Amino acid sequence: MSRVEQLAEKAYAYDPTATLRADDFVAYVEATRVADPIPADVRVMTIHQAKGLQFDIVVLPELEADLVGQTERVVTHRPEVTQGVDCVCRYAGADIQQLLPASFQQMFEAATDRAVTESLCVLYVAVTRAIHAWYAVIPPSSASERSLPRTQAGLLRAALADGGRAEPQAVLYQHGDPEWFRAGGDASRRADAAGVRGTEAEPGPVAIRLAPLAGGRRRGWERARPSGLEGGTSVSLQHLLAPHGPPALPAAD
Repeated sequence: MSRVEQLAEKAYAYDPTATLRADDFVAYVEATRVADPIPADVRVMTIHQAKGLQFDIVVLPELEADLVGQTERVVTHRPEVTQGVDCVCRYAGADIQQLLPASFQQMFEAATDRAVTESLCVLYVAVTRAIHAWYAVIPPSSASERSLPRTQAGLLRAALADGGRAEPQAVLYQHGDPEWFRAGGDASRRADAAGVRGTEAEPGPVAIRLAPLAGGRRRGWERARPSGLEGGTSVSLQHLLAPHGPPALPAAD
């Protein structure tokens, strides 16, 4: 029954863009990820498996993966993303890359950029799955650490802890109410748990006024209003309401 309810929800979501082909709806359902309707206290999965899902709490216990990841056996080059490969080179270390032509060095740099971008995208997925709380568990700094590790944990330390050392059992960064689970979801009770007693008045609605568009429209055709072509939105009718004398009679022959 839970699965049927989920299917009905997906059908309603698909309805605004529905087509006349049932195959399109089947493909939409197969490509859409939904959470398991069976409740479970703890679910263990990879970050890739969590794409499209949300959870009350997310705990990341393993963030030691290198941002570059495992090197590929070969490095390829494409003139454009949608074009075919025009150059292939066996992977070489940094010492060998310095001896290669400049075009090959740029190809290796582009491959590294793609790998780092993919790691950042995976980390972004991980930090956006939580509804109420997100916890990242990272290893402490080693005694011989001289710089931040080139890992997801090192990236978090650089962004949230100013790059300082990670001591054992230490909280490097904290934001929000750590006792959120005691408030039961009510905003006022969450504020009381955080030590805010509501002494300040509730802010009123903020009026946002957009500045007039400078330089005309940037997309599509320019628009013109009939009233604008006549000098404004108001038209004087004084000449129509002015008194007139009796109509003139035609002259007799």
